[in-house]
Amino acid sequence: MPLLLRLLPLVIVLLSLSCTVEPEGLPVAHGGKKPVLRPNFAEPIVIARTQFIAVPFAMYVPQAQKAQQFQLSSGFGSYSGSFGSVPLAQTFGGFVNCANIHWNNLIFVDKQTGSSHLLLDHKAVITSAFFPDPEKPADQSRKCLLFAIVETDSNGDGYINSDDAVQLYSASLDGTHLVRLTPPNTQYTDITSDGPDTIYIRILRDSNADHRFNDEDEPTILRVDLTHPAEGTPVVDPQLATRAKNLIEEK
Repeated sequence: MPLLLRLLPLVIVLLSLSCTVEPEGLPVAHGGKKPVLRPNFAEPIVIARTQFIAVPFAMYVPQAQKAQQFQLSSGFGSYSGSFGSVPLAQTFGGFVNCANIHWNNLIFVDKQTGSSHLLLDHKAVITSAFFPDPEKPADQSRKCLLFAIVETDSNGDGYINSDDAVQLYSASLDGTHLVRLTPPNTQYTDITSDGPDTIYIRILRDSNADHRFNDEDEPTILRVDLTHPAEGTPVVDPQLATRAKNLIEEK
């Protein structure tokens, strides 16, 4: 039998899988049969030098259902069966960072009173979270939390995930006073610490209005004073940016 004919069944299977595998993220508007999502909790995160813990929450597609439907449309993305483990590995300017996560909310619990509340009151995906580094001295400990949050399906693919507009927010250590630090319809990409109170945030604006974020879009650097959290202010004069561009393009 010719090799091509022997490989044909495998090719057909691979093509069928490629047609049924869906984007990773929280489904918001998708045709056909929707997956049955299940709730899950990750390991509690002890917020250093406070009386609070934060419990990550996500809705996910069970593994058996994924195998049957070839779907990856979970609410917790890359964890895929190991959601309970929280990777507090990266450190940044007095924070420990949980990166590449897909949480849908956080439940803050007061260890002394037992009271609790949600961080968010709407559908969303948290893609990154920053907590005070417990290894830092008390006088260097951060007085806030930071969260990268996706709230809308900005690219229209039917899923809320890191391909959409990602906003950076700050919150009090008890998970209250959530404040947006980046403009709407932009994508947070990087963050730099400058002392105990100042951060610089790199964002992308959808400058070509294609509802996607990539290298074709305009980057902007914002400055934020964490002692008075608010939407950041640009630090680069647009005229200087234009001048720098012209210096390269001029003949």
